[in-house]
Amino acid sequence: MNKLLRTYVLINPSVLKMVTGIFFLQMINTSFFLILNLYLRKSGYPDSEIASFVTYRFIGTLAFAFPMGLFIKGRRLKPWFISAALGLPLVSLGILESLHRNIMPAANGLLFVWGILFMFIQVCALPYILRNTRTRLQSEAITLNYSMYALGQIVSGILISGMISMGSLGLGGWTIAFDELNILRCISVMGCLSVLFMATMKEAPANREVRLHWHRFRSDFFEYDWHLILITMVPTFLLSIGAGLTIPFINLFFNSVFGMDSDTFSEMGAIAAVLVFIGATMVPYIKRTFGFEVAITLSQVLAVIFLVIMAITEWYADIGWMVWIAVFCFLLRQPLMNMAAPMTSELTMLYVGEKNRELMSSLIASIWSGSYVISAKIFQWLRAENVPYYAVLFITSALYAAGVLFYFFLIRANRRKQYYLQLTKSREQTSSISD
Repeated sequence: MNKLLRTYVLINPSVLKMVTGIFFLQMINTSFFLILNLYLRKSGYPDSEIASFVTYRFIGTLAFAFPMGLFIKGRRLKPWFISAALGLPLVSLGILESLHRNIMPAANGLLFVWGILFMFIQVCALPYILRNTRTRLQSEAITLNYSMYALGQIVSGILISGMISMGSLGLGGWTIAFDELNILRCISVMGCLSVLFMATMKEAPANREVRLHWHRFRSDFFEYDWHLILITMVPTFLLSIGAGLTIPFINLFFNSVFGMDSDTFSEMGAIAAVLVFIGATMVPYIKRTFGFEVAITLSQVLAVIFLVIMAITEWYADIGWMVWIAVFCFLLRQPLMNMAAPMTSELTMLYVGEKNRELMSSLIASIWSGSYVISAKIFQWLRAENVPYYAVLFITSALYAAGVLFYFFLIRANRRKQYYLQLTKSREQTSSISD
């Protein structure tokens, strides 16, 4: 374990600054995930309208992620990180103020911009890591980046629970009541600290020769290995559609079925995030010990099983202790599904190859955002028709299961591809020695 942790210290300091800056932005993201829906419900919004509002975030990412992935190839990435660090906290405060004043057009528009700003981080993080990290430490760097979501949720969950317990805070003649709105405002202001880290990042010089030239866009566009890219998109699409049906609205499930409020759900979210963080730090060891085949497939299969059990608890919600079964399944499902994310990202980048990485990173962001738009609309329709939550979770489980099966086949295909590349390289080296 000590050896594993020491490898994280060896990561490029600028990459460590990047992930630290992302941590503060993830605090905003996860706090919105934990209690924004519950704030909207208490303000009188039904589930269908909440789902409609949530889609605006993902429309912004969907609209711009793909062209951005093409644009950043061979260009500096630091300006995009700084833009996100400056913009996200300010836009978050604007969203909250618009919701407080019930100016929904402004809230929708700002959430659209919020999605674009967060997309800067999503699209640029993996290429930045791969450009600025030694090959043997890339697994650790990718895992550390993914674990910032969990760490952000741990801290924001503890802060939310603590603030709600305090009730209010007196500052001179001012009293701040810690309701959901003011808590989200406080955490949004804390997100400004990300600028301090993003501004001091350094990055390796960009390879200008691989830039996409817009005047010959058509020829450059078809130089990508689309057959590899399209194959990797299938499991990502299946998992993202399923996730979009459940993840943004899981707090509504616990609130509707078991009456769980913001403080309790935040505490549960923080505990789940601790498990996610622990699991994430173990990913490089697990991957090297068991390989992609066992590490990805087994963890996701178990996650699907726990999700199915969590759905079934709604049938017996009137039994007092059934809520503990649901919580137990949630706490185990979160780390099992999330620990696969850095491994599937590394697998994807390996399979598509170096020249396709920036584009693939943008496509992953586009797929997740696009599928969340689709999923939110499906959820909106299902809840408008009073379809129970357990049915939504069963649909998610079926989509996850199909995605896991596709990842199994992708792992096999990647193994064959890497073997072929290694064999070709060995033959070339033998040939050069003979000459």
